[in-house]
Amino acid sequence: MLFWVSQTSIIPLSRKLEQECENDFERRIYILKHISTKNKSNSSDASPFALLSTFAIVGCRRRLASPKPLRLNRPRTSSRRYSQPSSNKFETVFGSNGALLGLGITKASFASALDFRYLCHPMARRKKLKRMAFIFTGIIAAAAIGIVLFMHSPRFGQLPKGERLARIEKSPYYKNGQFQNLHPVPASPDSLKGNFLGSLWKFVFAKTPGIKPPMPIKAVKTDLHRLDPDLNCIVWFGHSSYLIQNEGKKFLIDPVFCQASPVRFANKAFPGSEVYEPEDMPGIDYLVISHDHWDHLDFHTVKTLKDRIGKVICPLGAGQHFERWGFAPEQLIELEWYEEAVLDSGWRVHCRPTRHFSGRSLRRNPTHWASFLLECPSRKIYIAGDGGYDTHFAEIGKEFAPIDWAIMENGQYNKAWKYIHLMPEFMSRAVKETGASHILTVHHSKYALARHPWDEPLSNARKMKEQDSLPVVIPQIGEVVLLEDGSILAPNK
Repeated sequence: MLFWVSQTSIIPLSRKLEQECENDFERRIYILKHISTKNKSNSSDASPFALLSTFAIVGCRRRLASPKPLRLNRPRTSSRRYSQPSSNKFETVFGSNGALLGLGITKASFASALDFRYLCHPMARRKKLKRMAFIFTGIIAAAAIGIVLFMHSPRFGQLPKGERLARIEKSPYYKNGQFQNLHPVPASPDSLKGNFLGSLWKFVFAKTPGIKPPMPIKAVKTDLHRLDPDLNCIVWFGHSSYLIQNEGKKFLIDPVFCQASPVRFANKAFPGSEVYEPEDMPGIDYLVISHDHWDHLDFHTVKTLKDRIGKVICPLGAGQHFERWGFAPEQLIELEWYEEAVLDSGWRVHCRPTRHFSGRSLRRNPTHWASFLLECPSRKIYIAGDGGYDTHFAEIGKEFAPIDWAIMENGQYNKAWKYIHLMPEFMSRAVKETGASHILTVHHSKYALARHPWDEPLSNARKMKEQDSLPVVIPQIGEVVLLEDGSILAPNK
């Protein structure tokens, strides 16, 4: 069809174009009039395809023969060759209804066709691609700069340096630029290279039923400012945050009341579970941090509580975060595994291992992770922190027997993480090895960080209590649990 059009229309017309037309626009008008005349005589040349083919071939043929480079922008009106068409010339071609010669070609299509020749030249395409590449590169560069600035914001804390880094490098558990576990953590088959991307995609985007509660979590709002100071108790706030009040001292463990991730839209708390805020906390004698993951160390919570915190107990390296956030070095009790510190007469804190990892940004394991044994004048409380099953449970149970309370991890586990989170099949065994008289499980009921049903950890706790006859206490968020016997205090008492 194109060949036929060019033979019957282009060749005869091109000779007249050179003789009768002064510029390209007049040549195109001539072509349109020519085809319009044929349309009245019912010539098949008057099809829209013939019109557009003729229009395009003439424009491209003349332009490709020109040695001058093309310009992408619309030509300036001051140039005679590229002068804009007058309204009279348009009215000659367009009827009152705006259709071109009755062929369905609108003014917009006609104007686009006038610029067709500027897009068909290779140099024009190269310029357009260069401009697009420049814009794309600018967007990528701006995004990269934004990410770098964001990751250097205070919320990410700070990597150890100076004397603290020198102390870390002397640690027997620090090798090859990062902290290590007591026993190596084998790579899970799901985390190997062949399955990593697929597992990550499934974890982030796969819809798993039941990982979030269908209704708001039941919780109790206890007025902690009016809590009897002589009461020895634990108040759990969901996930791994809880308050221990014992013999006049208050310990706040891993408080996360604002943000469990670098950005607010990720790791949102379950509805009903976020009943406590930093302002609800009383004055804290000791803030205890098991490791620096976002769901255990919340920048906004810590900054809000800063003026009400006496001292901070944390693993080696994590103190650097607190110094950047304005804490004085003398406020920090920064311990390595198997170290201890005297808090007061009859009060000691022992730092012990757990099997986990650390990091708040891209660098892995720059600070240590730990469990703590709080030795009070009248009881011992084991704060297990996060971590998979290992020999340290039995070691701690033997060293500090009898242990009155053990706060154990239960939730946010996955088979791919079985070495760094406590799996359900090892919970009863770990609890028995600690030999604790009372058990409270945490790390559940507030965030969906794994793909198991949200209430599965509660089922695990009931199973340990009912089937394994273990002394597990299962309170609601905010309920007051008495340390003497594990009973739950009635609300508003």
